[in-house]
Amino acid sequence: MPALTAHGPDRRDFVCGSGSGVSEKVAVMDNRTTQKVVRFLSAFSLPGFDTPQPPGDYLVEHDEEPIESGSSLAWRRVAAFIHLPAISIRATTQQMVPIDPAFLEDALEQDRKQS
Repeated sequence: MPALTAHGPDRRDFVCGSGSGVSEKVAVMDNRTTQKVVRFLSAFSLPGFDTPQPPGDYLVEHDEEPIESGSSLAWRRVAAFIHLPAISIRATTQQMVPIDPAFLEDALEQDRKQS
């Protein structure tokens, strides 16, 4: 059974034995999800949305995977989702809709220009 040693929130090292008396240390890194709240002051729409969304605060999640090069660790965004409806709107159901982060940034920039 591998021994588990924690090294930070997203990295674990497993010590594996092959039965030959030689142990090997293998680094295993987990994907992570980051969250942020974005604010729209005006109604907005993104590609793939059926209707414009009302102004408000929206939770956005980014799924990221580790990229290791040399001694540094970086994260690559592999997916992004926005939660609908806005945080302040009470609804019986919520959706987590996949979005392109570039389109989200463009919509936020347009929103800032309108204000």
